[in-house]
Amino acid sequence: MTINDVRGVLKGRVLLPGDDGFEQAATAWNLTVRQPVAAVVEAADAGDVAALVRYARRAGI
Repeated sequence: MTINDVRGVLKGRVLLPGDDGFEQAATAWNLTVRQPVAAVVEAADAGDVAALVRYARRAGI
């Protein structure tokens, strides 16, 4: 399963680099710390969170 596959199973939005709104959504609250961001997910509910945890476990991240 890829992050694009995750888009198909979530109710919330998945933003990737190049998507409208990604840069703003990927901005850290603490601007003194620079962290690479591969994707931003706006989970709609607990089911979205559970699906993301399953994806992360399978992907080893």
